[in-house]
Amino acid sequence: SKMMATIPITGIQRTSNWQWGSWARVGNKLFGTPWKKTPVLVLDLTKHEVSTLPVPVTDVDSTFYGTPLSSTVVNGCVYTPPFLPGAKFLLVVNASSHEATFLEDSVYMNGSKEHLFSAIVAVNTTLYLIPRFRSRMSLLSIDVGSSVPLFQDIPFEDENLMKCLAQSTHKKYGFGESLWFDALQVDGSLFTSPHDAECMLVYHTRNQTFEAIDTTALRRGASKWTRLLEAAGTLYAAPTGHTTILAVDVSTKEVHGISTGAVFAKHGDGYGYLPSKEWVSMVHHNKRLYIVPCQDSTYIAVVDLETKAVFPVQIPEQLRHDVFHFNDAIMVDDKMYALPAYAEAILVLDLNLEINGTEPEIMDEPDHEEELRAPRRQTQTRQIRRGNQGLQFEHFTTGDRKTTPRR
Repeated sequence: SKMMATIPITGIQRTSNWQWGSWARVGNKLFGTPWKKTPVLVLDLTKHEVSTLPVPVTDVDSTFYGTPLSSTVVNGCVYTPPFLPGAKFLLVVNASSHEATFLEDSVYMNGSKEHLFSAIVAVNTTLYLIPRFRSRMSLLSIDVGSSVPLFQDIPFEDENLMKCLAQSTHKKYGFGESLWFDALQVDGSLFTSPHDAECMLVYHTRNQTFEAIDTTALRRGASKWTRLLEAAGTLYAAPTGHTTILAVDVSTKEVHGISTGAVFAKHGDGYGYLPSKEWVSMVHHNKRLYIVPCQDSTYIAVVDLETKAVFPVQIPEQLRHDVFHFNDAIMVDDKMYALPAYAEAILVLDLNLEINGTEPEIMDEPDHEEELRAPRRQTQTRQIRRGNQGLQFEHFTTGDRKTTPRR
């Protein structure tokens, strides 16, 4: 059984280095929301077949819609807010009718800086949009449960939150300027990952109050953390520009960090590893985090939350683009699906198999074009345990052999 598989994406015209921003699941399909003028990517999880949905062009002179690396689902529809300057629309993908449309409102989405959003999360039928910039000091809520969507501003009304924003600074680096990068909800409360902001924004929808969780003890400045997930009562945010995962206890709000740099720093030269500027997404499975890089790194970082051990799993060479690798990852039925930023295939990682710092063989999905079957030398890694020193690795090389795609 192979640890990794690739699902090819063919016949799509490239418009930029970034093709898709985020995954959203509706039933047995994954929808990859487009970055600019790329069509919506659709993956059938049963057949592992890829198709696309066209997105209507509304203004040939605009920057189109520029959706962020965030989407959410309400009643079988995927919603993604405007992110890039000039974007004026909320992208809506109907999973049943397979149609992509725009939700417009000239008052709340007009392309100006204060009407751009970095993340979106749903509670019941209400969407909550997280602002990118300090020029907007409020959340935007949209109730999409009725025939006419209801828009409402929710001003920031918390002294600690306002103090946090006053100390926050933007820097054009990585994913650009964004106070918060991602958002999720736990029991009706919204949590965000601090990107440029010096705190985690929390909004309790039940009593309509805000809270700020200070993260400056762990790290300060711009470009700090990206994707956010919750596991066993703890929030985890993937690092960008550094190697420390943000961890926040949902109940106590206690903040601590998990370093991913020790093993990589010690064995970096042997692996050809470079500290990733942007770890973009991650999934949780069986008390482990699997962190996917956007660029620079050629490895997925695996973090064991019990032992705090960290080890790398190499990304297939055919999925490493010169600029960007992946923009999101999602777990379905014990498999991780990594959404490519530019690569021409989706990466599938089987999380049920034992993963201990190996360079796995790659299996192509059925219907892939026939590959060359030339002999090659396969470089692999062997895990070594040495007392309490953690996990260490060394290279070893197998003999020449033929590699044949599984059919």
